[in-house]
Amino acid sequence: MKLYLVVHHQLDPSQPWRNSWIDDQRLNAIQTTKDIGYMCKAAQRLGDSVLIHRCQWGDNAHAICCSVRVLRVDFIDSSTALVRFTDARPLRLTPPISPIPGQNFYVVP
Repeated sequence: MKLYLVVHHQLDPSQPWRNSWIDDQRLNAIQTTKDIGYMCKAAQRLGDSVLIHRCQWGDNAHAICCSVRVLRVDFIDSSTALVRFTDARPLRLTPPISPIPGQNFYVVP
């Protein structure tokens, strides 16, 4: 099972969470829900990479923009986590699904 995290394009002015990007394709860190933080910790324990689904914005189509490995998960409060990544590898893949508005992750076997 592969974990996909859904994030807004870094140029999209509507950002429900704070994200840190290395460049247009590679993600460095995300602020997210506690539950997604736990999913990222599980991926880290298993040594699994996580795929980043960047939403469509302007002329930029939605895409699996990179794969990352979880470096660290810190829980900020009872509902929020900060997830830091390493080994971000740029990709330009077509996503396997189109998430619904507000969906911030999905899992594909």
